[in-house]
Amino acid sequence: MLAPLAANGLLWRVHPDCDGRQVALAVLRVLDEDGASPVSLSAPPEASDPRLVVLVKPGGLVVVTADPEMPLPPPFTLRLREPGFQPAEQVVALPADPALPVAAPELLLRRLPRSLGGRVVAAASGAPVPGATLSLAAAGPLAGALLLLAPPLGAAVPAATPVQGFPPGPGARRSACQDHPRNRGGGGDLA
Repeated sequence: MLAPLAANGLLWRVHPDCDGRQVALAVLRVLDEDGASPVSLSAPPEASDPRLVVLVKPGGLVVVTADPEMPLPPPFTLRLREPGFQPAEQVVALPADPALPVAAPELLLRRLPRSLGGRVVAAASGAPVPGATLSLAAAGPLAGALLLLAPPLGAAVPAATPVQGFPPGPGARRSACQDHPRNRGGGGDLA
């Protein structure tokens, strides 16, 4: 603690900045599941060792710091809960006598799936539009999102209706769409 400070008629106790006495033990990047896009975190991950301080920096960088007087911690777990992503955790083990900071493995976050539901209807009458198809562009609020297009379908579909999987836009990794028999089909069968 530094010397007391008098200000505005009050006596303040001043403590040194904790960040000034911290040493970086490990650094890692948090990336989207594509392995290339950094995720800007809204809060730092939680460390299983309460003596560690976890900081978030721009570009998906996470820095694990500790008091330099503290001995190296045993392997610890970083737990991350980020909106829009599945919870994830990463175990970090520091080698004996490391050159600090240690580069920990990247943490890949898997996005939560989004759903898009509804039916195509005529604006004036509200009647279903037969043979309508749905196209998704790689822009807007669903850009880059994993989508699952699923039942209910707008019409009765007999057993063994063809099912075709297709990506909704560039960069999408997987999705599924159940096509009406009047639309382009192919792929497996809907039992």
